[in-house]
Formats: sequence, structure tokens, C-alpha cells
Amino acid sequence: MNYDMKYVIDTMIKYLNIPSPSGKTTEALDEVKRQFEDVGIKTFRTNKGAVIATIEGENTKEHKTISAHIDTIGVMIKGIKPNGRLKIVRVAGGTWTTLEGANVFVETRHGNKYRGTIL
Repeated sequence: MNYDMKYVIDTMIKYLNIPSPSGKTTEALDEVKRQFEDVGIKTFRTNKGAVIATIEGENTKEHKTISAHIDTIGVMIKGIKPNGRLKIVRVAGGTWTTLEGANVFVETRHGNKYRGTIL
């Protein structure tokens, strides 16, 4: 099977550049929906916001499902420590070792964004 690697890489870069922290995935999910619809695949959004894309086949009794997460690092700021560092908590799974060293943007309640690293 041949793959258009330029398309695969361009698509990955596009999705990796869409900020999508846990709870704020609308922009990324809208792009997923648009990309499916651009190639003629029917989609709908569930009540919880998931995008379901359906490719009709010959067999309507057996189905195949592919699932993926679109959100990025799941941490939230719990507070600011006396030394000025941020106290964070994990959202959903993941271990601290997988988060350490990750580059992040901290978004304030007023919409300001600050770049940082989880240490």
C-alpha cells in the first residue's frame, strides 16, 4: 500500500498546531469534522461533542470502529505556590513521567497565554 507521506505529515502538523487542552477541543474537532466532510464522509457530533464519521459499506451487520483522542496534555493549575511556581493537577489519565519536560501554554481566566515547561 502506498501512502502520501507529505499529506500525512502536513495533516499531523496541522492537528499538532491546534491548541486543544482537555475541555477546549472545539477547534480541533471542528477541523476533524470539516476534513471528513471535504472528502465526502458523513459526520455528526454526539451530545458529549465527539465526532462520528461513517463510511458506508456493503455489510451493514458488522462494523469496524477507529477511535482517537484529540485533546492534548491534561493538566490544570490548582494554585500558585509562595515561590511563584504553579501547582498543577492531572486531568484524566497519564503519569507525571510522561508530562515532565512537556512544553505548554498556560491560559489565564482572562485569556492571556504564557509559555512554560512542566518540571
